[in-house]
Amino acid sequence: MSGTDAAWARSLGSRAVAVEPLSVPDAIRRTGLTITTMGQPLAADAHACAWLGAAASWLADGA
Repeated sequence: MSGTDAAWARSLGSRAVAVEPLSVPDAIRRTGLTITTMGQPLAADAHACAWLGAAASWLADGA
């Protein structure tokens, strides 16, 4: 993440951290669970999985 990309986060007193998202669809498949949202499989919602994966990576890194 370049310095200009992170300027908005710094202006709020935070720091931006670039992480590689975990693969939420892969994790869901490995559990064998059926997780749905609004009647659709969660693994089919690429945006939700990307946000969840990024959050999980960030938390796992001890941020």
